[in-house]
Amino acid sequence: MNAMLLAQLQTPARTFEQALLTSPIFWMLVASSALAVWPWLLLRRVPITVERPSPHVVIVKLNHGYIR
Repeated sequence: MNAMLLAQLQTPARTFEQALLTSPIFWMLVASSALAVWPWLLLRRVPITVERPSPHVVIVKLNHGYIR
């Protein structure tokens, strides 16, 4: 929200869309948001098994196979 307001205030002669598209702050915000979301889009569910041989030990096994 602040990036949009700053873009409009820096260039009052332009329309809001033109000011937003030419603002480096807006594009940095878009890039950082995309880079934050990208790993979550590539995430996949992997079955996990948990074994407790004793009260103080936990063995976690990931059954995801091999990628070729």
